[in-house]
Amino acid sequence: MRTLTIGSPPDGRRIAFASLAIGTTVILLAGRISPIAAPPLFDGVVTIDPYRWLHPPAGQAGNPQPGSATVKLENGGSPLVAVATPEQAPQAQIFAPPGGLTLPAATTSLQVSITPVDPVIAPSDGRIAGNVYRIVVANQAGAPVSAPAAARVSVVLRGPSDVPDATVERFAGGAWQPLKTDAAGFGSSFVAVVTAFGDFALVTGGGAPSSAPSSAPSGGQSGQPAPSPGASAAATAPGGPSSPGEGSGIGGFLPLIVAAVAVGLLAGAALLSRRSSEPPPPVRRRRAPPKRRR
Repeated sequence: MRTLTIGSPPDGRRIAFASLAIGTTVILLAGRISPIAAPPLFDGVVTIDPYRWLHPPAGQAGNPQPGSATVKLENGGSPLVAVATPEQAPQAQIFAPPGGLTLPAATTSLQVSITPVDPVIAPSDGRIAGNVYRIVVANQAGAPVSAPAAARVSVVLRGPSDVPDATVERFAGGAWQPLKTDAAGFGSSFVAVVTAFGDFALVTGGGAPSSAPSSAPSGGQSGQPAPSPGASAAATAPGGPSSPGEGSGIGGFLPLIVAAVAVGLLAGAALLSRRSSEPPPPVRRRRAPPKRRR
């Protein structure tokens, strides 16, 4: 009698585990290079609050909320800074990665505040869509903090729902200065990299209503902003205003992250396809032992 011993097929579970390992590694690497402190949590349908205006037009919501935080230094260096207003989604946010801020001497902690304010003047290249937000980052003594462009410190602003396109601008030197802006990927949200802080707003050339009141802002004289702790110093912080040529912020990382995950999954699929298309191993024929003669 002859018995046939056929080689075992490739282990599909081993290939599947390898594919998962590749995809997981790529996702972790993408998370490491992302400036976001933690990935967003998607749990069902996200309800977006209506935009809250400092001076609401007829039929619109008002009472926008400020955001603030006291951030302690980590090992004497610039810590992670992630502060936002409490709306869902936030109407103004600031993100700074660890080591991303240039700290004045003797800094022990940072005071970060985001406050909706009246615009000092209207921009010359469009209209303000939504509110102006004064973002102040200073140390415990009120000394302003700046950031190098390479640190990719980002400001994110959300505008009213009818704003499909806008530019983040910063008020400095008596005028609004446009910054390189990307869509932040969530509603009417836009992001820009900044090197100094102060008053920020979304500016659009369309017909979006402006948040500017009909009368002059209270507390301001001769075209100067109303005083606030650290605001005037922040406007003249070392490094000057962010220029339009600076790199993009969070939005610029999204294509990279998506592409990296896709490459990892495709690599796993290609490995599985190649292994499954290989011809089966040759059949080894084993002869039955000869019978002994009696």
